[in-house]
Amino acid sequence: PLTNVASGARITEPEEPTWEGQIFGGWYKEAETITPWDFAADTVTGNVTLYAKWTPVPRYMVTFDSQGGSAVAPLTNVASGARITEPEEPTW
Repeated sequence: PLTNVASGARITEPEEPTWEGQIFGGWYKEAETITPWDFAADTVTGNVTLYAKWTPVPRYMVTFDSQGGSAVAPLTNVASGARITEPEEPTW
């Protein structure tokens, strides 16, 4: 927390927090994360709590169509942006 902040002062945005499996979406004025805090314009006029907005990392299924070859198991729960390993080549 920041202490001894003068009334009317702007505050510096802290380093972004991290949470595995979540995407940080900024600091907000209320727990419902509706109104973002604008670090360039908003000023402190009393005690304030800012709330982090979190969004789950999208997850997907990757399927492989072997076009008639042996079946290749799909990959499930793959996080957006993740690299996947090439499966074994299907056999005919």
